[in-house]
Amino acid sequence: EHLAIVAATESADAALLQLAEESAPQALITLSARQRGLPDGIETPVLLVATTQDAIGPTNVYAERIAEMLAGPSEVLILPGKQSGMSILDGHWNDVRSATLGWLTRYTPVQDAS
Repeated sequence: EHLAIVAATESADAALLQLAEESAPQALITLSARQRGLPDGIETPVLLVATTQDAIGPTNVYAERIAEMLAGPSEVLILPGKQSGMSILDGHWNDVRSATLGWLTRYTPVQDAS
C-alpha cells in the first residue's frame, strides 16, 4: 500500500514524530514544520516546504535542521514570503505542486495492478 502524508504546522510536527513508528507513511511532505526533537534513524523520505519570513517563526531554518537530522532522503524547498502552513499554497501553488508531484513520483511510485 502506498501512503503519503501532507501536513502543515502542528500537524507537520506530529507527522514528523510519527515517522519513528511502525505505522510511518511511505513519504511525508510538510509545510512550516518546526519539530526540533526527532528520534534517530528516521528513513522515511521527507520534503520540507517553508518560507523565508514565515509568520510563525524561522521555519526555513527549522526545515534545514530537520533535514540534517533525518537518516533517509530529504529535500528542503524554501520560498520567498511570509506565508505559513497551508497559506503557502496561496502564494506558491505551482512551486509546491511541482515539488510535491516530483516527490510523490519518486518515493510513492504507482505499481502496475495487473
